[in-house]
Amino acid sequence: MRAATQQEIWRILADLLFIAFSFYCVSVILRRIVTAEEVESEVIFGSVSAYLLIAITWAVSYDLIYVLNPGSFSGAEGGADLTLNHFIYFSLTTITTLGYGDITPASMPAGIWATLEAATGVFYMAILVARLVSMYRG
Repeated sequence: MRAATQQEIWRILADLLFIAFSFYCVSVILRRIVTAEEVESEVIFGSVSAYLLIAITWAVSYDLIYVLNPGSFSGAEGGADLTLNHFIYFSLTTITTLGYGDITPASMPAGIWATLEAATGVFYMAILVARLVSMYRG
């Protein structure tokens, strides 16, 4: 096991801080959506914002997994290292269950985490649509 460089340590800390802050932001947005009494533009925009923030948070978590275990993902162009941009792309294709397959999890933890993101994306949409319909009809 190799020792982490100072740059990797800062990257890990930045990823963890971003994940914690994003979790807080998503919880605030979702609380507003759930407690809303009627469908209005603020609720719609909040729903989309929460969905995209969840995807970006997952991308940062993939970056964290990749820094801690560089062999966790395969599929970089020309064998280059994966960057946060790659993980944002991978996260958006995973949360929408599109999954092109050009970047794939190569370790069990990364695979489980990607599967959990896909399930989260499906459940988020199902629950959100059900909530918005019930607010509109109610």
